[in-house]
Amino acid sequence: MRLRWRLLLGEKIDHCCQKLKAKILTPAITESEFAQKSIDTEAFDFEANMPKYHTAKQMAGFMVNLYDSNEVVRIVDRNYTFNLKRKN
Repeated sequence: MRLRWRLLLGEKIDHCCQKLKAKILTPAITESEFAQKSIDTEAFDFEANMPKYHTAKQMAGFMVNLYDSNEVVRIVDRNYTFNLKRKN
């Protein structure tokens, strides 16, 4: 359901605004300052507290990959692998 919504959103923006191209990256848990800020702590050890996560560098790579592709959605699966999804 979520994937279909994301694909429809990208398609709607493509049709509505010919000069705009919508691409949607759906990240999983990403190593960032958000965790430490949300629990108000000085440090948060991702390796000790999260079974799986992506680094900011990995996410940047996923973003560049999506930008360079013809697909509109990149989504994480249960194995934390990102997959590009094509419009129907």
